[in-house]
Amino acid sequence: MMENPLSAQPKVRQVPEGALSDPNLLEDVFMGLAITPDNRSVWVAGGQSNKLFRYDLRNGAKIDSILCAQPENPYGYLGDLALTRDGNTLYVCDQSNFRLIVADTRSKKCCIMSPLVVIPLE
Repeated sequence: MMENPLSAQPKVRQVPEGALSDPNLLEDVFMGLAITPDNRSVWVAGGQSNKLFRYDLRNGAKIDSILCAQPENPYGYLGDLALTRDGNTLYVCDQSNFRLIVADTRSKKCCIMSPLVVIPLE
């Protein structure tokens, strides 16, 4: 994470700090990012964990997560994502299932799973 990127001395922070990974903080490789409208947190797509995570940009702490698995389809690989201007809806590309997921950030639920008609990796 970067603080004050336009200053003469921007600060870069690794999450988690140091070389060792913390499975409670960072359980996957992240593919997509979307900063919330208030610039205080960031949503990240959690790849094969099939979760969306929200982190505090000031201290790197995990704030929230949304599980995108469904009983009929528990697996996924979440990639690129986009957040609406009001911060209430995430559009997420599930690359392994060729579908678009729509997640509600207030209820922390995935409301729509729509098949894609093109391969999302092309």
